[in-house]
Amino acid sequence: MRDTTPRHDHAPSTPVPGVRHRRPPPSPPGDARPTPTPLPPPGPTRVALRQWLARDGEALVARQRAPGTLALYRDAVVRFCAACERWGLTPYGLTRLDLLRYLAELAQQGYAASTRARTTVAIRRFFQCLAEAGVLPYNPFARVPAPPLERQAPRVLTEAEDAALGQLAQRESPRTWAIVAVLRQTGLRASELCGLCVGDVTLAQDGQPGQLVVRQGKGKQDRVVPLPAPAQEAVQASLATHANPRPEAPLLVRPHAARPLTRQALGSLITRLGARAGLREVSPQTFRHTFLAQRRRLRMQQEPPMPPAPPPLLFEELPLLQARTLGRGPWLDPVLHQALREQMAALSTRAVRMRLPRGVNTQTMRARILRVARELQVPVTVRRVADGVIFWRSTPEDLAQAQAVAARLPGAQRRHTRPGHQR
Repeated sequence: MRDTTPRHDHAPSTPVPGVRHRRPPPSPPGDARPTPTPLPPPGPTRVALRQWLARDGEALVARQRAPGTLALYRDAVVRFCAACERWGLTPYGLTRLDLLRYLAELAQQGYAASTRARTTVAIRRFFQCLAEAGVLPYNPFARVPAPPLERQAPRVLTEAEDAALGQLAQRESPRTWAIVAVLRQTGLRASELCGLCVGDVTLAQDGQPGQLVVRQGKGKQDRVVPLPAPAQEAVQASLATHANPRPEAPLLVRPHAARPLTRQALGSLITRLGARAGLREVSPQTFRHTFLAQRRRLRMQQEPPMPPAPPPLLFEELPLLQARTLGRGPWLDPVLHQALREQMAALSTRAVRMRLPRGVNTQTMRARILRVARELQVPVTVRRVADGVIFWRSTPEDLAQAQAVAARLPGAQRRHTRPGHQR
C-alpha cells in the first residue's frame, strides 16, 4: 500500500509499542536535509491511541487475530489520529462526517476499496473501545458503513503461462523451482508457504504419499496438504542445497542469508519471475486461484451429467368437439349427451335402467345424468344399483323426500364439523 502521508503527520512523538515506524528517506547528496515540522504536543487523540494499543490490542489477540491483521488495524488508527491532529480535532468532537471525509481523502489518493473498508472497521473498533472504557460518551462512527468492495474475477494462469513460469523457475535455482512447484500443485497461501519448516515435509516412501503439514494457517488452523510427485522432486532438489536441513529450520530461506523467506520477498520473486516471462499481475495468490480453478474444473468433469432439459412446449389446434371429449370439463361426450337428452325427453311414468360397463364410476354417471336434467329443467331421481344406475321423472313424493333429506343435511354437517368431534 503506497504511503502518501508525510512522516510528521502520522508518526507519534514517542515510539509506540507494536507500531512499525519508517525511517525518512535519505537526502540527495549535496543538499541540506530539510528541517521537519515539529509535532504537536500529545493531546487527547495521542492518549486515546496509547490506551487502545494497550487494551484493544490484547483483545484482538485474544480473538485469535493474525499478527498481520493486528498490525494493519494499528496502522489505520495511527493514520486517522494523525489526520485528526492535522485538522485540529479531538476525539471528543468528531462526527461521522469526519470519518467520511477521511475515507474520501484515501479514495482520492488511490487506495483500494478493501483498504478503505479495513480502515473503517479498525476506526469503528477503536472508538467503540474508547466508548466502553468511558473515554467517550458514545461511538460516533458506530453506524458508518464500510465502502463496498470491488468484485473482480481472479487472475488465472493459462496452461502456456503456467508452463513458462515453471520452466523459468527450474532454470533459475532449486529454491525457486520448489517455490513455484509447491504453489502450483498445492494452492498454499504465501504466508503458509513461508511458514513451512523442514520437518513439515513428508516425502513419499513405502507406498505412503507425500504431504505437507501447514501450521497455523487460515483461521489459526493446522491442516495436512497432499504433495504431488512433481512438487516432491522440486522440494528434494531444494533440500539438497539447504544449508541447515534440521527439522525446525525454515524450509525456504533468503539467498545469501540465514533468515526465513518473508511474504514480501516471495511476492517480489514471483513478480520478477512473471516479468521475465512477459506476464503482468502475477503473484503467489495467482497460483492459488489457478489451482482452485483447475480443481473445480476436474470436479465438474467427475460429476454425473445433468439430466437433459425438458422438451419445449408444443401447441396444436384441435376441433372443439374433439377437445370436449378429451378434457374433463363441464361438457359430456356428444353421443352420451344426446342419448341422455332423448331418454329424459321420453320419461313418463316408467324408469330407465342404465347398465354401465366395467370401469365406469356410478357416481360420475349419476352426476352426468343430473347435469343433463338441469339443462332440460326436468326433475329426475337417480339411484345407484349393482350394475349401473336407474333414473325416472321425479314425482311430488320424491321431491318432498329430497327436501326432507336436504333439511336434515346441514345439521348433520354441523355435527361432523364440531370442534373435538371424532368421526
